[in-house]
Amino acid sequence: MVRTLSRGPHSSCFKLISCNWSTKEISTVVDFDNQILHNTSDYNEELPFYGLYDLAIPRNCWLNDDKTLVLSTPQGGSIHTFAIDTESKDIHYLPITKPFHECVSVLDVCNDVLVCYKSSLNKPGQLFAIKMYSAFEAYDFTNISINEISPSHCLPNSDNFVVEHGYTLYNKPTTIFYGPKNSNCPLIIWPHGGPHLSSLDFFRADIAFFVQIGFAVLFINYRGSTGLGKDYVESLIGKIGDFDVKDVYNALQSNSLWSNRKLVLFGGSHGGFLVTHLSGQYPEMFKAVCALNPVTDLITMFGSTDIPDWTITEAGYNFSEVDSLANSKDILIKLADCSPCKNVHKVQAPTLLLLGEKDLRVLPCLGLAYYHLLKKHGVTARVLMYNDCHPLSTVAADMDSLINAALWFIKYLNSDFEKSIN
Repeated sequence: MVRTLSRGPHSSCFKLISCNWSTKEISTVVDFDNQILHNTSDYNEELPFYGLYDLAIPRNCWLNDDKTLVLSTPQGGSIHTFAIDTESKDIHYLPITKPFHECVSVLDVCNDVLVCYKSSLNKPGQLFAIKMYSAFEAYDFTNISINEISPSHCLPNSDNFVVEHGYTLYNKPTTIFYGPKNSNCPLIIWPHGGPHLSSLDFFRADIAFFVQIGFAVLFINYRGSTGLGKDYVESLIGKIGDFDVKDVYNALQSNSLWSNRKLVLFGGSHGGFLVTHLSGQYPEMFKAVCALNPVTDLITMFGSTDIPDWTITEAGYNFSEVDSLANSKDILIKLADCSPCKNVHKVQAPTLLLLGEKDLRVLPCLGLAYYHLLKKHGVTARVLMYNDCHPLSTVAADMDSLINAALWFIKYLNSDFEKSIN
């Protein structure tokens, strides 16, 4: 079983707990705490373990000893697969790929054979089988055999692209750069949504699309991201619009090979919150912005969203103690202060807003109000409205929004884009 805190961030660290059916005694197998794994492997003798997140434990997860389960969980910018002894509580990293590179997820377990799925930003997914070996009733987790089930496929010209993981912030694996080698092409700063999610090195068709047409992409797992420790997740509470924005900016500035490029912004939901914040707080840095169903006004969001507790919690208050905003002047001030609308008068970059008319998470009225504020201040802006909900994940909306985002970026990069790809 898994357990998390009843209050606080919507997605944080999980505990793995076990129940003895005879005694009904419950014990913790994996706690919230970070730890160092001392499992010798071909890759690393010591490996940080940041806890369990976004768990989807396979229906069949047990090895033949009936006490060791196998699961996968985000760690830094990757998904790692672990074998966990529920009796000794030892955690073993399975050295299927280099730590903090690529993503490996276990799908099924049967007779000590694991069916897994592996992908990276530069390589579409592949199925393969892993055989576990035991001796003297103990598994050797450093000795595994890997056999392909499906063939490996590469993107066109994949050798011309590079995926680089960086320990850019707080000595943690917090950045992923993906783009052409030895190129000064335009760079898309792409913060993830949530905010308690993470950017991962798995294959995404939308990212591949932008890189194939001549862009590079930078992902930043800012404070609040999952996969880097419970404290890292919770450090953002009460600081949205501050810590997360600064982390994205500081990560970008940490490498002149990134910051000296032509820069554009793309993000959805809380990622849209961040890109609209960045364009307002650092108005001269970015050539264009594309925001998908962005959170632009937390006060309006509180009264309209299907997750009102999210708004109050992220602002640093206890939702159960808030009856209404009418008698909560301090909360209203804090919500306004956290919102991107606060700096809309500073925005210079042309801004494209991609909105879903069926969105119940971030209603389109937030994006429309932000659009009118941009126009009021003389900023070039456009709205595209789709018959879709929050993720814009239908094929029609997904394809149309990506193509229009690319055209928007190219239009406002104009000659700079043409020079970079020639």
